[in-house]
Amino acid sequence: MPWAGWLPDGKAILVAGGGSGHGARRYIQGLEGGPARPVSPEGVHLIPYSNLISPDGNLVPATGPDNTVSLYRLDGGEPRRIPGLEPGEVPCGWDAAGRVLFVYRPGDLPARISRVDVETGAPKSWLDLIPADPTGIPLISPPPFAGDGRPSACRSPLRSPAPHWLTASRVPPPPRRLLRH
Repeated sequence: MPWAGWLPDGKAILVAGGGSGHGARRYIQGLEGGPARPVSPEGVHLIPYSNLISPDGNLVPATGPDNTVSLYRLDGGEPRRIPGLEPGEVPCGWDAAGRVLFVYRPGDLPARISRVDVETGAPKSWLDLIPADPTGIPLISPPPFAGDGRPSACRSPLRSPAPHWLTASRVPPPPRRLLRH
């Protein structure tokens, strides 16, 4: 079993695995026991570095057999594409309401995290992550997200003996006009 994650209700886990002679797929395993219930077709893989079960426990973004990232229903329904997700971008977290996915492009420095509305596809720049001195940093993995949709930490393989401090900066909002009374 290469991956498992708790569903938000704490009563079941989402498991990635496969049987002998079968491709990888997702299963739900209830804590009360019994057989695991398949919730995806074979050939579906979860996103690396993430625990992306939606806050309501109904969806998980995953890579399908065609290498397209889609939202898979944990009730076994049909997957749907994520509108607004650009080629090369991968989800890395949900907002607390489950309406927005945080996405990033692996390998980019700075690691730019954007917000994508899962219904409309509307993107919005959100956060840039970059060490003060990027020497020896080949990539920045996305941060794990807390239950409230905030990044909690991030990681990077370091190829330099010097200490590195990672800084996060919010992408500034567009300028606003000030109204005088």
